[in-house]
Amino acid sequence: MSFEEALQLAAQDKQTAQHITAHTPEGSIASGSSISILSTPPNATESEPHSSDDLDEQDEENTDQNDDGRQGGITDGISCLNPRIRVEWRNLADEDKRSYVRAVRCLMDKPAKSNQIPPSAGNSVYVQLAWVHVVMAPVAHGTDLFLPWHRYYMLVFEQLLRDECGYRGPLPWWDETRDMGNFAGSGLFTDEYFGELPEIKDGGVEPCITTGVFANTTIDIGSRTQSNTSNSSSTASECVTRGEHRELTGQVHWGWVELCEGMTQYTNMRECVEQGLHAYGHNGLGRVMSQPATSVRDAVFFVHHSMVDWQWKRWHDGDREGRTTLATTTAMSMDGGAAAARGGSETVLSSRGLYPDLTVADVLDTENYRICYRHDYS
Repeated sequence: MSFEEALQLAAQDKQTAQHITAHTPEGSIASGSSISILSTPPNATESEPHSSDDLDEQDEENTDQNDDGRQGGITDGISCLNPRIRVEWRNLADEDKRSYVRAVRCLMDKPAKSNQIPPSAGNSVYVQLAWVHVVMAPVAHGTDLFLPWHRYYMLVFEQLLRDECGYRGPLPWWDETRDMGNFAGSGLFTDEYFGELPEIKDGGVEPCITTGVFANTTIDIGSRTQSNTSNSSSTASECVTRGEHRELTGQVHWGWVELCEGMTQYTNMRECVEQGLHAYGHNGLGRVMSQPATSVRDAVFFVHHSMVDWQWKRWHDGDREGRTTLATTTAMSMDGGAAAARGGSETVLSSRGLYPDLTVADVLDTENYRICYRHDYS
């Protein structure tokens, strides 16, 4: 979706809101005249780096799981008293950056868990996690489940980092709007962290990642068990490649945040987020990240999707009470198949045994007692 097409969607959204309420909601975006294309969000803050030391007291209490096995910030079983903080990459302490990428690499090296996932899926916990994304792709993309399922998926990832690899720091997110047209300058793509991000020009091919913590990795996602064959291409023995296409990363600007946030209807907001910053961020990083089902092969997937989750959080916070109900969603079955049904807030979100199932209702508000987290800035 181009930005101009998104502006048209915003106009349609406004018309829908006028039809429903007989007036334009205060603060809604009527046209593109108020939308600014900025590389730096107006409210971004350069705070003192957040360290895992800041979370020690919270983490000690977080060792006590909720009754159903889920973990979040400090809760009393009713409300979120002290949410975990997801920290923008630049605000993360250097030691936590190192600990984070080492923990992700740990998941890649950790032998696969014994659970519902077939042994043929792969030989590491990380590959099992990637396999789940492949299997659930038909219902988790292009539908209203896109945001709730990926929020759940990020929770699964975070818990695996903590349980399997002992990571104690904050989960990072990446505000890509601050790196419009220059993702390589974000501070992620260094020899110490995610490895190189060369610029790709004139139809060039992205090289294999040969530097950083993820140098020379191959994420071999095994056989799929769903009937859909569109995601069945093998990744066996393929290196993970990456390169920046600046004609695409140059589209990652703050105007998308304002535009999507101004949508009054959930489905319109979801489409704006999914086809806007989400799509440009994926496609701007090259072939591996541009594959909807298997993009998780590149570990940068998770800081990218944590930003997508941040976008939804911003929208939700604009009307916390009114936006905790989804009008429609697509029902998800345990085998990854899609059913044309209104699953609503009780639709089950599954990771095939990697983590306890949640429902859409469980993840609509990040500051509820079940998941209990927020971001360091909005």
